Amino acid sequence: MGDRWVCVYLLCSGDQLMLIDSGYPHTLHLLTDSIYRLGFKPDNLRWILHTHEHFDHFGASREFKHLYGCKLAISAAGADALRERPDRALLDWGPNPNAQPPQFDKVLLDGQRFEFGNFSIDCVLTPGHSTGTMSFFFDVTHEQKTYRAGLYGGAGMITVWREHLARYALPQSLPEQFIGSLKKVADEPVELMLANHPRQGRMIEKRERQLKNGQNPFIDAAEWPAFIAQKEHEVQAFMLSDRGT
Repeated sequence: MGDRWVCVYLLCSGDQLMLIDSGYPHTLHLLTDSIYRLGFKPDNLRWILHTHEHFDHFGASREFKHLYGCKLAISAAGADALRERPDRALLDWGPNPNAQPPQFDKVLLDGQRFEFGNFSIDCVLTPGHSTGTMSFFFDVTHEQKTYRAGLYGGAGMITVWREHLARYALPQSLPEQFIGSLKKVADEPVELMLANHPRQGRMIEKRERQLKNGQNPFIDAAEWPAFIAQKEHEVQAFMLSDRGT
């Protein structure tokens, strides 16, 4: 439900709605319009879960909370990062000089299960892209079949450059933690891989194929292990080139 840069997911349980991430601050109006276009009402939004503490993933949450009274959740590590170093939200990378991090109502712990209506969401802390990155795993039923969905909470490596780690006082071990996180979730039985950004999972391309031929390219049990293996290879190559190890 997001845009061409950031993914946002809408989960519906009865008349109650939940979002995973909320995109940029300046795309609030587009996200609201998308909810209506899908046949839902933002008044029924109860929760927004966040994959990590960067502004392009919590951007509209502050306003959604104010407008519709929904509650916000993020990993405990992500909440700690924003409290200790608000600049780690990377708001200075965005176009809105008045944007601010929201106030979160709940912190999620590694291994915790978040219950929302018919959904039981397993929360797994996967630091690397940020110290507070959290991945989510849950079952989705489609056409009377149930599939395991998996969303890796942050796969980009732009935030583990040495200069970035130094500027934001991040642990120099974050690239190594990235590798450990990938290994941690490698065996998850994911059949429906959800991407953090459209390009990471070819989400827009898949949707275009789905509309064209009626098949569902999103269901693919081979995609998750291939993604994890490829990302692990990329991080290892990055560490050799950037860190000189």
